[in-house]
Amino acid sequence: MSFDAQVMLYTVIIFLALLAVLWRFAWGPLMKALEEREQRIAKRISDAEDLRRAAEERFKEYERRLAACKEEAAAIIAEGKRDAEKVHEEIMAAAQAESAKALERAKREIVLAKEAAVHDLREQMVGLASELAGRVIRREVKPDDHRRLIEEAMTEVEKSIK
Repeated sequence: MSFDAQVMLYTVIIFLALLAVLWRFAWGPLMKALEEREQRIAKRISDAEDLRRAAEERFKEYERRLAACKEEAAAIIAEGKRDAEKVHEEIMAAAQAESAKALERAKREIVLAKEAAVHDLREQMVGLASELAGRVIRREVKPDDHRRLIEEAMTEVEKSIK
């Protein structure tokens, strides 16, 4: 293998000519295609980033709405509990008032029944006393008769009370 300068010169000239042709017809369009591809990729990345930000904003908005809904639900539940407690207290107060009225009525009825019983007992006692006095007046009372009359009167009083 020998070094031939003329072959080397032609090789360099052909290489440079081929490089110029490639530069002119291949490298320019290839670089242009690569730049266009780079721009498309950058645009897609930018669009994806915008979509991600928009999605994050929507997510935050949904979280705010969810928190507001939770607060509103808690307020509604609390209001319902307050209303239920109020109704419970009203029902209890009405029941206690009705119970107090019924108790007062019962006490009045007991007092009236007691007074009526005492009145009836007095009338029976007066009747028995009158009858006893009449018996005493009709006959002379001896101590044994006196004791017997009192026992009879007491027996009659006990029977009338029962």
